[in-house]
Amino acid sequence: MSIPSSSMPRTTKKLAVRRLAEIDRELERGETTEGEVAQEQEMLKQMAGREWRLKLWFLLGLLFATAVGTAILRAIAIWVGLLVGLEVAVLGDFGMLRAIGVPAPRLLDMLATGLVIGAGPGPMHAVIGMLQGGKKVLDNLAALAEGRAARETVQDLRKVTAEEP
Repeated sequence: MSIPSSSMPRTTKKLAVRRLAEIDRELERGETTEGEVAQEQEMLKQMAGREWRLKLWFLLGLLFATAVGTAILRAIAIWVGLLVGLEVAVLGDFGMLRAIGVPAPRLLDMLATGLVIGAGPGPMHAVIGMLQGGKKVLDNLAALAEGRAARETVQDLRKVTAEEP
């Protein structure tokens, strides 16, 4: 009689070899039947599968108890959050850029909105701050183009020089 699985773990393999030897002796003495032997082999295969799963869960538990495991879990959570945010934005047809008046293609708008939703409040505040900063820069550039800033500076200098004795 052979061992049920060549890929089974060592502890299960040792138990299987012992049990199969016992089954061979029982067959020789007529204490068991071929049907019972098949059942026994099936149970040994199931036991090997369960042992692999237990070892896998144990190793995963050890991995996630470490700093590296925590970083892996954090990365997985971030990716899942981004994917859920993208899904919500696309299915809900949300457009953050459209809402604040920035012209952008619809798909790009939904992708940007989904990433902001999925990333959470911290990056969302950063994006809003960047957009507001960009708007201020554009306003300042428009003022420079009009020459308003230069005129205001000249007026301020005239006031200062006029006040000095």
